Amino acid sequence: MNEKRCIFIILPDVTNNFKDKCVIEKLEEKEFIILKKKKIYLTGNDILEIFTYKPEQYEHIEEFYEYLESGLCVVCLIEHLEGDTIKKLNLLIKSTSMFIKDEKYFDCLEYQCNLRCKNIPFYFSKNCWYFCRDLNYFFPPHNKNNIERSLIILKPDAIENNKINDIINDILNFNLLVVAIKRGVLSNERASKLYEDLKHKPYYHTLIDFMTSKVGIVCLLIEGINCIDRVKILCGPSLSLVSFKDMPKRCLKKKYGTSEMRNAVHVPSDEKIDYEIELFFREEDMNSEIGILLIKKSIVNPDALFQLRDYFNMYGFKILEEKVINMDNSMLMYLISENKSKINEQINEQVCRTLKGNIEKFVIILVHRINCLTCLEYLIDLKSVREYKIKSPNCILSMFMCCSYQLGNRHIDIPNGSKQNYKNIGNDYYYNSNENNVSNKNIIFVKDKDKIIELIKRYFNFAKYNDTLTVDMIRDFFFCKNVKTFEKKEKNIKLNDVLLECFTEICKKKTR
Repeated sequence: MNEKRCIFIILPDVTNNFKDKCVIEKLEEKEFIILKKKKIYLTGNDILEIFTYKPEQYEHIEEFYEYLESGLCVVCLIEHLEGDTIKKLNLLIKSTSMFIKDEKYFDCLEYQCNLRCKNIPFYFSKNCWYFCRDLNYFFPPHNKNNIERSLIILKPDAIENNKINDIINDILNFNLLVVAIKRGVLSNERASKLYEDLKHKPYYHTLIDFMTSKVGIVCLLIEGINCIDRVKILCGPSLSLVSFKDMPKRCLKKKYGTSEMRNAVHVPSDEKIDYEIELFFREEDMNSEIGILLIKKSIVNPDALFQLRDYFNMYGFKILEEKVINMDNSMLMYLISENKSKINEQINEQVCRTLKGNIEKFVIILVHRINCLTCLEYLIDLKSVREYKIKSPNCILSMFMCCSYQLGNRHIDIPNGSKQNYKNIGNDYYYNSNENNVSNKNIIFVKDKDKIIELIKRYFNFAKYNDTLTVDMIRDFFFCKNVKTFEKKEKNIKLNDVLLECFTEICKKKTR
């Protein structure tokens, strides 16, 4: 973490009196460099995000918030020529009352700029964690667009308090993606590797006992743009920087934790991210997959489609192809059906016969990424996830302003007022064929791999995306390519037999 820089904010009592230029000049005189600067009016969301404490001079925090919204603020990214920016800046900010004129009073900015402030004149990042948070908030790194990977471990207390879904929702709302998930009881061996740098601490054995309890842990592999810094911002500072009682209320450690040890989540330090990921996830947990999304053309407009493309790009998806297709309702019912018991299959067949022939246009989107199906399931299945207050909507469904509805164990989109067209049969939901139409499924996420293959075969070039070798494919290859390239027939037969035997063995090994 870069501790040479700091976010410094000049608050309304200074700017309302036109003293902000004087403050910046004094900072420059004292060898501070103003790297970036902007003037803004802090909104309610800004204030809740950054100012998570109540200064002593205010009886109620609402008074402090009202002051912050009362005028212009100047946000600066600063650095001192000799380093230790936060420490040197702290010497210039008077923390006690202006009426107490101690030896530090005459060095402070309040005195040197002749500020007569009733309220707090300045804010600055008090340590490296706050700096990282403030920098990402006010001056996000636009040139840092690479997808990064990190790890969040949900501790036994979070699991015991049934907070798994709440924490995952908060992660998704922070524009981060859950790529893989594992749940189990942490062994003593892995726990000792996880906390090997804390062996000298008096609480080490208590920590190991807590983490290896039978309640277990949940390991989340997280990816996203600027993921490493953002995970630390979301989860909260380490105890070496901030005590538990002083942690920001909105970070996961404070929001779901109850004490220094029982603080809901563990996040690795920068230098240990790869090491800790390898403790819990193996190479076979990372699979290159193709996913399919179907969106009804009638709800698609160019803006929404561009937004969806940017959305996929932000999360590391690659759009392979997209096209408009015609699809009848029998095919739709087949795609959304989950339960494959004989009773439900019969119901499906009856419904499909009734509805067959009703054609609708859909945009079919073929996407690719590591663990694509897991990632899409989290991004689609977000009915309970609230949009993060200062970010763009996280749920794909929200882009098209549709009503989400539960079908089996998945959400699909149904326009408002159309839920009565569906009825519960067994453990699944099916369209009520007595109603007028079945044109209520606006967005469909195809999760079943066999159905994905069938759709690719029907609407795309299957050979382009298929990575499975079969003996029949090899026979066709030799018939079309190799057999005709040799003049002597006996050599053709010999080559064909030898290579066919080799590739047959490869196919057998690949399917094991």
